[in-house]
Order: sequence, then structure tokens, then C-alpha cells
Amino acid sequence: MTGEVRSGAATRTAVVTVAIALVLFLGKLAAAWTSGSVGLLSTAVDSGLDLGMSLVVLAGIRLAQIPADPEHPYGHGKFESVAGLVEAGVLAAVGILVGTVGVLRVLDPDPVTLDAWMVGVLLVSALVGAERGYTLHKEGQRHGSAALSVDAWHYATDVVTSLVGLLGAWLATQGWAWADGGAAIFIGGFLAAGSLHVGWRAAGDLVDRVPPTLTERAAAAIRSVARVENVDQVRVRGAGPDTFVDATVDIPRSLGLEQAHEVMDQVEARVEEELGGADVTVHAEPVAARETAIAELKVLAARDPDVVGIHEILVDEIGDELYVDCHVEVAEDVTLREGHEIAHRFEARAKREVEAVAGMRTHIEPAPHDPREGQDVTDEHDDLVAAIGKAIEQGPFTGRGSIALKRVPPNLEAVVAARLPGETELEQAHRAAHELEHELLGEIGGLDRVVVHIEPEESP
Repeated sequence: MTGEVRSGAATRTAVVTVAIALVLFLGKLAAAWTSGSVGLLSTAVDSGLDLGMSLVVLAGIRLAQIPADPEHPYGHGKFESVAGLVEAGVLAAVGILVGTVGVLRVLDPDPVTLDAWMVGVLLVSALVGAERGYTLHKEGQRHGSAALSVDAWHYATDVVTSLVGLLGAWLATQGWAWADGGAAIFIGGFLAAGSLHVGWRAAGDLVDRVPPTLTERAAAAIRSVARVENVDQVRVRGAGPDTFVDATVDIPRSLGLEQAHEVMDQVEARVEEELGGADVTVHAEPVAARETAIAELKVLAARDPDVVGIHEILVDEIGDELYVDCHVEVAEDVTLREGHEIAHRFEARAKREVEAVAGMRTHIEPAPHDPREGQDVTDEHDDLVAAIGKAIEQGPFTGRGSIALKRVPPNLEAVVAARLPGETELEQAHRAAHELEHELLGEIGGLDRVVVHIEPEESP
């Protein structure tokens, strides 16, 4: 749904609401005037407030439709939030006034009359208030209108004020003279308390408060795009029905201008799809392909059952191509032919799967057959453990298991356990583990080898 269609539908909803509020206000005012009840007068004031605030909301929606201009590059959607803040202020003032009148009536009660038609007006008002509150809430969510959502809450309160005012007036006719003023005090307090709810939400919109999950969803959508190496920053803000996303991402420096533009287009499309039509601006930061390649090679080596380890990785960048020299460790009991075949397969896989690697030369080394002598150094690297834990939290995982760091000279190795729902497809879990290994090797300095173990979230 386009912004123009959303705004037009929201305007029509607001106009209908103004008309209904006018009818309810006149009906309640007639009942209050005839009965002499301040409780009913309080409900009439509440409906009058509904009318006035609906006009404010209508004005806010109309102003929010003004297109963006040089002085307002994000448009005028904040006018909806301003309308909500005005409504909060008026609610507080009227609530205090109604409560004060109620106190005076309790101290000096007046006789109250209550006819059947007055009861009918209040009951109809309660039903209409419930219908308007529900409709405005749904329309506010559908069109992304903060003003309609605030107005929905206010109309829902009309149900309470109508019934409380009616109850107070009826009790006053049964000999409980103070009940009429008591109803007015309750309604006044209810309106004043409601102003806090409305004001908090409107103020939050004005200072760009957004649910953390919204930013997390945008970041996750960006990470899912191929060739995005890292998400440096994501900022989300709302302006009325519109959502704006600014993001800074890392992409391989080896990409050409056209390829980089395609990646940015994919990022924008993925975020717009996830957030439902957001306005997305993406800034790309090129990262050295050499750093990316080293991280990828370490991951490939860790996943190759015939490669025991890889070290002394040297990467030369010539133009847009990378040339790699490295030492590949294989089991010490293999023959030269077998070792050569293992290294050859590893080279072929590296050139096929690691972007920009055009050539690779390997030096084959026998790895010790006996158990490696190592040391648990987890307690000595709290910073690394915290960084690994943060990477898990920012990924698609539902939790983390153990994190262990081992010093096996000359390498520092990490064994990490992360959790996903038990019903996750194995391929998806494998991909998540691969991406986490790549991220840890590429972003956290000092790690030479990472093994990620994925376990179901219900594991002990």
C-alpha cells in the first residue's frame, strides 16, 4: 500500500470519527443538562473531548500528508505525533477539571433525575465507543498511523466513562447522593491517567524511539544478503506512517561499481520486504578482500576432514585477484601422493568458493599423530569470550552454550556452542555455523581456528 493510499484511507477514517463524536457529544450533553448529573456531564465532556481530539487528529493526518521538501527531507509525518502530544495535554487538563467538579459535588450534592432515554444514550455511547476504539486501532495498525492509534485508545475509554457516569447517576437517584460526584472524580482521574499513556507514546515517536526488535529485524535482513561481509550500523526512525532505515555495511573491495550497486539494491529490497515498505538508505564500506579470504580459508580448512590445520597464510592482491601461499597440515601417516591430492582438492575448493582467489600454492606438512599438547586459556581471555557471546546474540541463534579457548602452540583456538530451535533444518543450521565461524575469524583478532557446534535449544 502506497503512502498516498494509506494517508487517504486514514483521512476518511478520521472524518467518519469526527461525525460520530459530534452526535455522541450532543446526545450526552442533552442527557447531562436534563438530569443535572455531574457524572453524566463528565461523560459529555469526555465525548466533547473526543470530538475536539478527532479534529486535532484529522489536522495532524492532513499535515502529515504534505510531501517532503528541502527543509523537511523526511516528510511531515511527525505532525501525527504532535497531534498525539496535544491530545495528551488536553486530556490532562480536562481530567483535572472534571475531578475538581466531582469533589465539589461530593461536598455539596444536588438532586439527580434519570430517565430511560438518558440511559439509552449512555448505553449507545458505550457501544459506539467500543466499535470506534476497535476500528481506529485496526486502521491505525493497518495504515501505520500513530494519530489514529492514539485516538483509538481515547474512544475505548469512552466505554468506561459512559458506564461509570451512568452508574453514578443511578446510585444518586437511589439515595447515594455522593455517588454522582464520585463518578466524576473517577472519570477525571481516568482521563488524567490516560494522558500519561498517550503522552508517553507521542513523545517517544517525536524522539525517534523504536522497538529494539525493529532494528534487529532490519539488521538480520541485511546480513542475509550475499556479499555483505558485516553490518556496521543500522538506525531506524519513524515519522507518522513512514519508516526510515539508514545502514552502513561492509562489502568486498574487489567488487566493481555495478556489482556493488546490485548488492545495495538487494539490501534495500530485503529490508523493505521485512519492514513493509521502509525508505532505506545504504552506505557501503569496502573491506580488503585479503582479510575476507584469510577468514574463509580458515573456515574451509576447519571443515575439511583431511586437512588437520592451516597456517602461514600469505595473500598477495594483484589487481582484482588474490594469490595465496599457505602451509597445509595433513596426517603424518599419509603418502606423498595422498598428501598432494588432499592439498590439490583444498586448493581447488578454495579457488571455487573463496571469492577473488585466482591462484594458490600450498606447502604440505605432516601434523603430529599424537594428541596435541594444549592449555585451556578461557579464563585468561574474558574479552574474547564476551566478543564471541555478543556475536552469538546478534546472530540467528536462540542461545549460547559453552565457549572454550585453547592455546595449542602456535595457535589460539575457540570451540563454541550455539543453539537453534530443534526443528531447524540441518542445512540452515550448517549455514549458520559457517557464517558464525567466518565472522569470528574475520572480526575477532587473535583467533586462528574456530569450531562451532550447533545444538538444539532444549539441550541441557
